[in-house]
Amino acid sequence: MDLFDMDDVVVGPPDECSTPLKEWRLKLQAGTLTRNDFIEFFKKESPKYFDYENELDTAHTRLVG
Repeated sequence: MDLFDMDDVVVGPPDECSTPLKEWRLKLQAGTLTRNDFIEFFKKESPKYFDYENELDTAHTRLVG
């Protein structure tokens, strides 16, 4: 090859990655993985597993209700 070895060539993630782990691995190889990638994922996925209650809302409903 010209100036590049195959180890230097990193393919970007496809438009539709099958799992976040594959996307993160590709971003890690490309050197573009950031903590925001994890934060955004968990912001989207956590409501599926956790039910959040705001303490101010529950205290207000106890006082008013």
